[in-house]
Amino acid sequence: MDKVKEIYKILENVKDPKFKKSLMELEMVEEVKVENSIVKLKILLPDERYPQKNRIKDNILSALQRLEGIENVEINFTEMHADEKRKILEKENPLKVNHPFWGTNIIAVGSGKGGVGKSTVTANLAFALQREGNKVGIIDADIYGYSIPRLMGLEGGRVRGKDGRILPLEREGVKIISIGSFTDSEDKPIIWRAPMILGVLKQFMEEVDWGELDYLLIDLPPGTGDSPLNIMQMLPNTNLLIVTTPQASASHVAGRVGFLANEVDVHILGVIENMSYFQCSNCGEKYKIFGEGETEELAIRLNTSILGRIPLITEIREKSDEGNPTTLSGGAGEKIFQEVTDEIIKEVKNRNKLVHG
Repeated sequence: MDKVKEIYKILENVKDPKFKKSLMELEMVEEVKVENSIVKLKILLPDERYPQKNRIKDNILSALQRLEGIENVEINFTEMHADEKRKILEKENPLKVNHPFWGTNIIAVGSGKGGVGKSTVTANLAFALQREGNKVGIIDADIYGYSIPRLMGLEGGRVRGKDGRILPLEREGVKIISIGSFTDSEDKPIIWRAPMILGVLKQFMEEVDWGELDYLLIDLPPGTGDSPLNIMQMLPNTNLLIVTTPQASASHVAGRVGFLANEVDVHILGVIENMSYFQCSNCGEKYKIFGEGETEELAIRLNTSILGRIPLITEIREKSDEGNPTTLSGGAGEKIFQEVTDEIIKEVKNRNKLVHG
C-alpha cells in the first residue's frame, strides 16, 4: 500500500477527544506528506488555543509509531476557516450553527468572584461600543445578582411583547434584557433552580426581538457554576472577557473562569484589570491599593493579554449608581473606558480575521 494512503487509513481511527469522531470524518486532516523517512501532517483545529491539541498530537504519534520505515512525524496545526469550523459544529450541534447570533460578535463578560466591577464594565463598554457606530445589546445573565437595569438607568422599566416576541428595553440605542425588568422590586430575590434559569436565558437569546446586532454583551454570573458554563456552550463563537482586580484572591479565582473557557473551546479575548490604582487628585501620585503583578501572571497563565486597566475613580461609582455610566454621561472615566473599548474592538477584528480569513 502507498505510504500516504496507509497513513490516511490509520488516521481514520484517530479520534478528536471532544467530538468523539475521527479526524478524517471531521475533515481535520488537511495534508499528508512523506519525505524520505519523515511524515509531515497538516491538522486543522477549531481554535488556535484548542484545549485538545496536545491529546490529538499524542494520539497521532501513538497511532503512527508502528509504521515501518518512518523515523519521525512532524505535525503542523493551523486554525480552520469559518466554513470549515461550521462543518464541524454542524456535526456536533446543528442548532448552534443556525443560531440567530451566528454572525454577531459575542462578548461574555465574566469574573471569578463578585464585587470586581464586572457589570459596571459591561455597561460602560456597551455605550462606548455604541458610540463607535455599533448596534449593541446586553443580556443580563446574572439572574440572582442582576444589576444592569440600575446601572443603565432602567430600574423599574418593564418589557413589552409584540407579535409573540419580547421587546427589549433601550437606552440611547443599546438594547437590554434582564430578569430585573420582570420583577416587582429590585430588592426581591430570585428563588429559582438551575433548570428554570437556563430556560429564561434561552428565552433571552431566542425570543427577544434583538434585530441585527454588531455586538452582544453578556453579563455572566460570577464563578464557574452551571449558568456561565451553559451560556458559553449555548452561543456560537463566544469570546470571554475576564474582569478582575489586582489582588491574588481575585486573579486566581478569575483564572478558573479562564480555564473553564478553555475546556469548552471558548476564545479568551483578554483581561481587564479594574480598580487598578488610585490616583491622588492633589499630587498625582498613583497608589496600588490592591497590589500589582497578579493580573500579569493571570494573562500569562491563560495565554492572553491585558486589554486595559481601570483606576479607582469616585465619579465612575457615582455615575453608575445614578444610572448614567461615565461613557454615556462623560466624566473622568470616559476616556479610559474608550481606550479599553478600542483595544477590545481591535482584538475582535484580529480574531475575526483569523477565523473568517
